Amino acid sequence: MVNQLAQIGPFRDLPSAALAGLCQQCSSAHHLAGEIIYNSAHKVPPCVFLIVEGRVEILQGQGKAAPVRVGHAGAGQLVGEFTALDGVQGHNLVRALEATQVVTIPQDVFRAVVTQHPPVALNLLRDMIGIIRKMNDRLALLAGTHVEVERIRRDLFRFVV
Repeated sequence: MVNQLAQIGPFRDLPSAALAGLCQQCSSAHHLAGEIIYNSAHKVPPCVFLIVEGRVEILQGQGKAAPVRVGHAGAGQLVGEFTALDGVQGHNLVRALEATQVVTIPQDVFRAVVTQHPPVALNLLRDMIGIIRKMNDRLALLAGTHVEVERIRRDLFRFVV
């Protein structure tokens, strides 16, 4: 597990002793395709999942509405780092898309590593900035789509009236 964590973005600059200590506080699990890895409705403490192998989807939803896919992650990526840092649990679900191996890092352990090792925090910030930029790009595409849909609606409306 030490070698796996050492190759992951935020942890790549973590000293080997700290990396070994982190591994002692983590657990590893295998999940089958379709299996729920995390469901915030189950009121379990937040944690961070490192996807070692496989792929997962992140779904968000509440109430009677069907969950909406808001993201995905594959080998070498983290899931749950936002919640682990800010403590805000949304209405999230993480589901394996294929056979997946994950390393689970408890929230308090993850926070301690981030606060005690500035290079880890900086690497994590870089990753989060990348996520924000991708979301901005997606939002810009949606805004453009909305304008086009509105134009088509107006054009069609002329034929009805």
